[in-house]
Amino acid sequence: MPLSEEEIRAKIEAIQSELEQLVQNPQVDYQIGQKKVTASQKQEQLMKQLSYWEQKLKEIPGQSIDSFDVEIDKYGRDNSHYSED
Repeated sequence: MPLSEEEIRAKIEAIQSELEQLVQNPQVDYQIGQKKVTASQKQEQLMKQLSYWEQKLKEIPGQSIDSFDVEIDKYGRDNSHYSED
């Protein structure tokens, strides 16, 4: 089941928050076994995730609501038109 718009927005906010923390509190490079991770790699991964979720958010169809006034007079003339909001 695909994620809802609210869930995607929550992911985007979490990633943005983590990016802000990374900028405010620079992290040192670390190594786990043979895998070495640098702060720039982490930032790059977060940016890729952010662009991925922003693209997913754009794919959600928007809602369009049109207002339409139906006016038919007693002689059967149709004066219906779109309402201006």
